[in-house]
Amino acid sequence: VTIPIQPEFYKGLDNQKIDIEAQNVNIGSQKVDIEDKKVDIEKLKEEYQNRLRDNGFNKTTIDNVAVLLDKVGVGVVFGRRDVINNTGVRETAASNLIKKMAESGVIVPVEGFGKSKYRFKS
Repeated sequence: VTIPIQPEFYKGLDNQKIDIEAQNVNIGSQKVDIEDKKVDIEKLKEEYQNRLRDNGFNKTTIDNVAVLLDKVGVGVVFGRRDVINNTGVRETAASNLIKKMAESGVIVPVEGFGKSKYRFKS
């Protein structure tokens, strides 16, 4: 990959321009293997379902978590409105579902995205 750099960006620590012959800097063509970092959603969904079942939650709750995980995914920040939009439950049920998922360790709170935002724990 070659990234062109404009001469005005060639400045040293003392704000003096540095004499550079080439205006392109080659950072290499290294490929990153993301296959190892992909999360197996089906395996994670099964783990979450077992955890919820072990905590005594009913089939509807477990199914709603599975639907939400399918639609939102892992690592994506979501809130109550996203739970409502993706599962079709009402506001109180969405709040209760979030509470149940948090108590079971299925989701973790996220800061910096507004009040009451969460993401699935991977």
